[in-house]
Amino acid sequence: MIPIQYFVSPADVRDALATGCRWILLAECPSDLESSLRDCHGAGCFLTICDDAETVRDALADGLLLTSSGIDTMVARHPEPSGIVLQHPRLVTSAIHMARGVLGEDSPQVIGVAVDNATDAVAAAKAGADYVLLPGHAAIGIAADVRQAGCGIYMVAHFEGEVTPDDAFQVLGAGLHGIACHIDHVPPSALPVLLHADE
Repeated sequence: MIPIQYFVSPADVRDALATGCRWILLAECPSDLESSLRDCHGAGCFLTICDDAETVRDALADGLLLTSSGIDTMVARHPEPSGIVLQHPRLVTSAIHMARGVLGEDSPQVIGVAVDNATDAVAAAKAGADYVLLPGHAAIGIAADVRQAGCGIYMVAHFEGEVTPDDAFQVLGAGLHGIACHIDHVPPSALPVLLHADE
C-alpha cells in the first residue's frame, strides 16, 4: 500500500476512512474532533491537524503539520526577545522547537513541516521534525539535495492537483516515502487506485 496523507474536511473523514486510507490531515478542526479521532483510531488511521499545536496536544491527535502560515503564526506568538525578525531557515527551526515545546518534549505526536526547498527541509530535519511535505514533482530534486546533505527524514510529495499512479511511482522511485493529495482533486472513489497501485 502506498503511504498517502489525505487532506480532507471534517465532514469527509468517514468517506475517506471507507477507502482504506490510513493517514488523514484536517486543515481545520471540527467542533466534534473527538468523534473524528475515534473514527480514525478505530480504523487504524493516523490523524494529523494543520497549524494548531494546542489542539493537537489537548485532543491527543497523532500529529501536527506546520504550513507556511502556521510557521509565521507560531513565531509571531513567540517573538525573539531581541526583536530580531527571523528568516528561513531559522524561522522553520524556531517554529519546530516552539511546536515541540507545546506538545511536550516526550510527546509521541509527530511534527511535519511543509517546505519548498532543500535548505528548509534540512533545517527541519535538524530541528527534530519527523517529516517534510515537499511540492509535487519538484520534491524529486529537493529530496536528492536533502539526502546529499546527509539528512534522513521522512519525505512526502504533496500534489495540489490531480495525482495518478504514475506520479506516485515517479516520486516513490526517486526515494520519497509517500504522497499527499487533496479530496477536492482525488475523490474517495479514486483513492483506492492510488493506495493499491503498488500491489
